[in-house]
Amino acid sequence: MYFVPEWAPGIHPLLVHFPIVLFAVALLFDFLSLLVRDGERFRFNATLLYGLGAVSAVVVFFTGRSAGDAVMLDGEASVALTDHADWALRTVWYLGVFSTVRIAFSFAKTGNWTKRAYWVLLLAGAIAMGLVQQTAERGAKLVFLYGVGVQTAAVHVETPLVDETGDGSALQERDAGGWLWTPAESAPAWPLTALAGSPPARGAVPGTYVFSDEQPGIFVAPWISQNVQMDAEVDVSGFDGTVELIHHVQNEGTYEFFGTGAGEVIQGFNKSGRLNVLDRTKTSSTDGILVMRAVTDLTHRRGYLAGELVTHGHDDAPLQGKAGLRISGSGTLRILSLGITPLRGPAAAESAAAESAPSAAPQAIEEDGNDDHSH
Repeated sequence: MYFVPEWAPGIHPLLVHFPIVLFAVALLFDFLSLLVRDGERFRFNATLLYGLGAVSAVVVFFTGRSAGDAVMLDGEASVALTDHADWALRTVWYLGVFSTVRIAFSFAKTGNWTKRAYWVLLLAGAIAMGLVQQTAERGAKLVFLYGVGVQTAAVHVETPLVDETGDGSALQERDAGGWLWTPAESAPAWPLTALAGSPPARGAVPGTYVFSDEQPGIFVAPWISQNVQMDAEVDVSGFDGTVELIHHVQNEGTYEFFGTGAGEVIQGFNKSGRLNVLDRTKTSSTDGILVMRAVTDLTHRRGYLAGELVTHGHDDAPLQGKAGLRISGSGTLRILSLGITPLRGPAAAESAAAESAPSAAPQAIEEDGNDDHSH
């Protein structure tokens, strides 16, 4: 926009102060109207400012949503973005309802009952101001703690873990139920547990695996997480099919996913074998090395490709579950890295030792029907 300075990341930070100031002054006028003998003028000005504040809050909300979709944040910063967005939505709804009621009361006749009602409305206005303050505080946290909008927010890149076990495995458990897989030269053939399909054959180059299109494969790591950030770097140059990051896996027919294939990116979930799409978009970036990220945080579902937000959907808060890959197609995949970063603390962890026995996995699978879906 021509009126936004070059140094500004967008119009949102230039507008956020309007609802704060408008509601603060309106609340002051409302209070003064109840202290003076004839407070009608203060009351009228307060009503006008409440209305303007609500309108400005709606504008700020939508500019903020656009600004949030323009950045890819990591870990705690992503959690802060979700919290700020959720508080903003609650605040906008409350301000809209409150301002409408406030304007309606401005047309009411004066009398003792309206005097008492305005004391109630003053309290409601104080609650509105409290919501604005809480939303603003979470926005300030994004700026002053994580540097969002002040400078390019640093996207944390995990350093591949060193195999300290000596067994050649590159699938490593991390803190709070997280894990990271960076296939090493001495790594075993395929460390993820197959819930459907057969593990692929190992290719000649470390990190490469050969798949066939006989049956889609669903493969998971043994650790459980809940609100998660899932990252992957996969080379699909020699592969024809779809690659999906799957998480919150309950069984082979119930899981959430973010994946690419056939010229589009899809985010959604399978529930008992039934496909539900939350968001999808066309893209030309489905070949070569794919840098993918899927974020599930409370009700928010965000999908990133090469650092750009490509899908953003909403659903109920997730259940705890495992994470991994769903592969459908044939050819050679090269896995450069794959991992989970838990958000909002650890979920109830499940022992990796209990999952290590291959015979244990089939017993946990529920028969939910064929979940094969093509994207």
